[in-house]
Amino acid sequence: PLGNVLIYPNPIADRAAFKYELEHTERLAAGLLDAHGKVVRTLFSDRLSPAGQYSEIFDMTGLPDGSYLLMLSNANGSTSIKLTKQAH
Repeated sequence: PLGNVLIYPNPIADRAAFKYELEHTERLAAGLLDAHGKVVRTLFSDRLSPAGQYSEIFDMTGLPDGSYLLMLSNANGSTSIKLTKQAH
């Protein structure tokens, strides 16, 4: 449902960004899930976003090193992107 979501940098030390584009105004939610599918950080929920390009910065400070999923969802479904947190 949501294509062309990019995360950079990946792997992540503490802070990263993700970019996405919307063709229409949509309500969105975004969060970080751990390897077990548990939400460990909500980035935003029920945000009304007009059509356009977006770049969001998020912080993983305090989360242990490991694999995570960035989940971005709208009324039509969700897209997840795997990312890795590791100390430098």
